[in-house]
Amino acid sequence: MKEKLIFIFFTLYSIFSFSQVTLNSPTDNANFLVVDQIYLEWIEDTNILGGNVSYDLYFGTNSNPILYYSDLTPSTNGEIDTDTYILQGGIIDGVNTIPTSIFFKQITLNYKTTYYWKVVAKNTNGVLSISDTFSFTTIRENTLPTTPHLLSPVNGLTDVNAKPTLSWSESIDADNDPITYRVFFKEDHPGSNFSLLTETTETSYTISTTLKDYTSYIWYIQAIDGYEGANASVSSNTASFTVENYQNDAPTAFSLSTPQDNATNRGFQVNFSWSVSTDADDEPILYDVYADANSNPQTLIASNISKTTFLHTFNTYDEIYWKVVAKDNFGHETTSNIWSFTCWKNRPIDQPEMINVEGGTFTMGQSEHSQIQIGVLINGDPLYMDISNENPAHPITLSDYKIGTYEVTNTQYVAFLNSILDDIVIEPTDFRVHRNKAFSYRRASYKGKQALCQIFDATRDLSTRANIDYEPNFDSPIIWNGTSFELDANYANHPIRWMYYTGTKLYGEWLGNYRVPTEAEWEYAALGGNKSLSYAYSGSNNVDDVAVKSSASTASVGTKLPNELGIYDMSGNVSEICEDYYNPNYYANSPTINPINTVYNNFGHVTRGRDFRLDAPPYFRNKTRFRLSGEQYMNSTGFRLVKSADYTVSGIVTDTQGNPLANVSVLGFPTSVLTDVNGNYSTSLTGGWSGKVSTYLNGYTNNTGIIELNNLTENSIYNDFVLEQEITMFDFTILVTNGINPLNGVSVNFNGLDYITNTNGEIQINNFTIGTYNYVIKEVGFYEATGSAILTEDNLIKTIVLQEQSLSIDDLELARNKFIVYPNPSKINEDFFIKYEGKGEVNIYNISGQLVYENNIKNSLKVSLKNKGVFFIVIKSESSVLSTKIIIR
Repeated sequence: MKEKLIFIFFTLYSIFSFSQVTLNSPTDNANFLVVDQIYLEWIEDTNILGGNVSYDLYFGTNSNPILYYSDLTPSTNGEIDTDTYILQGGIIDGVNTIPTSIFFKQITLNYKTTYYWKVVAKNTNGVLSISDTFSFTTIRENTLPTTPHLLSPVNGLTDVNAKPTLSWSESIDADNDPITYRVFFKEDHPGSNFSLLTETTETSYTISTTLKDYTSYIWYIQAIDGYEGANASVSSNTASFTVENYQNDAPTAFSLSTPQDNATNRGFQVNFSWSVSTDADDEPILYDVYADANSNPQTLIASNISKTTFLHTFNTYDEIYWKVVAKDNFGHETTSNIWSFTCWKNRPIDQPEMINVEGGTFTMGQSEHSQIQIGVLINGDPLYMDISNENPAHPITLSDYKIGTYEVTNTQYVAFLNSILDDIVIEPTDFRVHRNKAFSYRRASYKGKQALCQIFDATRDLSTRANIDYEPNFDSPIIWNGTSFELDANYANHPIRWMYYTGTKLYGEWLGNYRVPTEAEWEYAALGGNKSLSYAYSGSNNVDDVAVKSSASTASVGTKLPNELGIYDMSGNVSEICEDYYNPNYYANSPTINPINTVYNNFGHVTRGRDFRLDAPPYFRNKTRFRLSGEQYMNSTGFRLVKSADYTVSGIVTDTQGNPLANVSVLGFPTSVLTDVNGNYSTSLTGGWSGKVSTYLNGYTNNTGIIELNNLTENSIYNDFVLEQEITMFDFTILVTNGINPLNGVSVNFNGLDYITNTNGEIQINNFTIGTYNYVIKEVGFYEATGSAILTEDNLIKTIVLQEQSLSIDDLELARNKFIVYPNPSKINEDFFIKYEGKGEVNIYNISGQLVYENNIKNSLKVSLKNKGVFFIVIKSESSVLSTKIIIR
């Protein structure tokens, strides 16, 4: 072997001085030095500086080495001859040395040999400095281990479990050096890098961390030569495998949809929606919805819903945070991001003045007339108004409610508009046009989707409205100035008009569970409720006492006298929008208790009370009916508010044995409701409330289901729920091994059911409850294993090690070779043949006595083995036990 010998010396200046040349590397008695990478280094003696310094190197296998090279000088930098090179160095900052090296080619060092060396420094003055003599020993000649081969999982295998055992063949070292194995591993995708998984002396390794489902991995083995001086290794080829669906996956990520993050003025009734979450295990997904004022909401408002939408009614003006949790049958959960919104960004400062109306029964409508005179024609004939829509008279029973003392004023409504400025759009009206020039007016719209009321747009180019500026009485006194709404002060306390029904609805909700009255509620209140004196007009038989009429303009609310209940302006001033859709024939088929016509038609909503422009008294009768018409608003129409009475909803929650359950979440109400220690719950709701009520308690199933409440008009009791404690089901894994490797295809009887282990030695047992279960495991070449597996929530995997059957010494001694095996030796995975006269049972054992193969033979048998080594073939018949030996390479 040709080696490269490199000599390095340091030139030291300033503070150091030496009495002799100091050898630096290799250190004295160094061992395991490689034969082709040896550096000889020494440090110059400063005592002989002053002349030209050179060195003589003594080197050899004798303890008194001979001169090997003379007159080495650090002043030379570069090639001395074809075999020798000098590289110069010195001192940096008096601390860090750069060695000057001498590099020799074509010099042969022997394996496992001790060499001695020393250096003599000299200058032109004849001064000498002689180093000590050092020695070093080279490595012995080394043979690399054989290349390991990957065994399991085999290359390309799919359906591998999430914690596979990797196994490989043993590497053989001809020098009998110890061998360790390094396992390198990575995900199979571009950009991934191998990482060291473990270092072991075994030929298998079970991955302890759970691998990803539906992911491919690549691995290989590096066999490390254990000889100290070798620093050598060999690597296997690479192999890949794919993990299938071996772990129960959490539901996939999903996103929230509505209400959007940071949304404002959504209203108290909120429709939540989100995208679909799926499950890789094809399990059904259920959702829980949380919402409250905390930045990480903890209040459950809906549980175990299968749809991706949920409607809920709140009663708070605070910012609300919400999230959704998707969950599968095994308790795995995926939580959405958290968004926030406000039902209403700004809460109202004032509440309207209300009158309590005690419920009762009254006669609605009339049957005496189908028309009524409202004037006289030019020719003197009477002019009639059709009032057949008031027929027939019919009894109506109403629950308690509250009604506004006054009609809603411009001032009150402007406060609402300015509170939701961020969500208002100014747009043209659909039908309303100027009485002469036919240009359209402007209206305020909520988010551009729901019309609120007509306004005057002061930012509008007047050329788009025939250069006609603001006209009192013809334009709305609510004026948009480009940044906010202001009022014509002359109309501040007048009732608002030019109203849309949707504008009344949103205003009432903003105030907090207010609404416009049903037609029946309006007529009952106009008549004076249970204090009625049966006046024709609301509060008097003299229309002028109570009604603003025959006027060019509205008047301030409360100008006229109130009725029996203390309510103003129910006759005259402005027509008032009701909750019902108008139907001229509705009275003929009206329900008798709390009626409301919700069937849409082009007439629009009912209006009652008529308006300031009219003159004839019959218009202002308590019984008179009218409608908004197709435009869904009129310039003389306003509204007043109603609020239903509060009612109690209550019930009890028990288990299936009748025991009360405390701290049960009763879901579906605007606020959080929990049961007390006696299982009771109770909450107060505004009349008219509708919703679906359910329950949630961890570990229980709601057997009652959903209780649906519609249009609450009285206290609702006995809304009881029965919950059943859930039986938790688990998936259980049994791993069967021989103590080192997993066993594939093993028969396992577990709790009376038969299973077969997969390539990873596992069986998956699904949907079992906590308990103790018996098993029996049988496999050729192993003793039968029986026992019990205790299944707990913290113990969902059991490893069972089978004991291999071994051949006894007595059996080996009885065996005599009376059959033929060929070829012998044979090779791994290649067929060899057994010839035997007769029938018998063939068992093949390794040199440890472990059974590795068994079969029956009749005259001949073809066999192949997967491992190399020496094996005993034993044939047992009724009369004899025969054996021979085979070598597998």
